[in-house]
Amino acid sequence: MAGDFLCRYADGLPLAVTSGNPLAALGYPNIRANYAGGQVYTKTNPRSFDPARDTYLNAAAFAAPPTFELGNTARVLDWARGFSQKSESASISKKLPAGERLHAVLRADVLNPFNFVRWSNPNTNVTSSLFGKVTAATSGRSVQLGLSLEF
Repeated sequence: MAGDFLCRYADGLPLAVTSGNPLAALGYPNIRANYAGGQVYTKTNPRSFDPARDTYLNAAAFAAPPTFELGNTARVLDWARGFSQKSESASISKKLPAGERLHAVLRADVLNPFNFVRWSNPNTNVTSSLFGKVTAATSGRSVQLGLSLEF
């Protein structure tokens, strides 16, 4: 019997806080928001986060820039990050003799074996009514079984 377990943990990805784009006709791909000061996050603990009632980003910390201004935040904010990136996977296999020169290999691969909720990044458009809210999560546990014959 053979098996593997792989864990990968990383900081959250930097966020790009944008605004509505009245300058799209002039060739500007997006408008960055203005940082208004204050606390950037409202709730960051993924274990107690509930997207039905909690927001991740503080809407009062950002504002849409006035017309014909580009905003004062950077393209991506290294000081404002999404949820941490975590992934685990496990696999186990068993080689079974099925004859003199024939072997059957039974394998099971599991993604997210502990079935943790992994939240996606929040909406980062300050003109959206969903600003700061998390509206998606990655998929739950996934199991794949396989059988192969070796000769």
